[in-house]
Amino acid sequence: MNQYLDTQLLKKVEELSQKIDDLSSCKEVRREWVPKYEVMKYLGFGDTQMASIARKYGLVSTTIGKRRFYSTKSLLLVMDKNRA
Repeated sequence: MNQYLDTQLLKKVEELSQKIDDLSSCKEVRREWVPKYEVMKYLGFGDTQMASIARKYGLVSTTIGKRRFYSTKSLLLVMDKNRA
């Protein structure tokens, strides 16, 4: 992945982490876990690209039923490691 995409990913993850606090339902859970579809929508990634990003950066995730959630801490860690 090139530096431009890494920078874009970092910027979007920062914005995503700021929006997490604004969500009204299940604030305690949503501070720690973000639904995959929300991360994908916000970052503008499809399934394949999101899977590649998650693998490349070792994003922590959990699956409940058929839904996947990403750890906010792991997203923030990626953001810190890729700071320009």
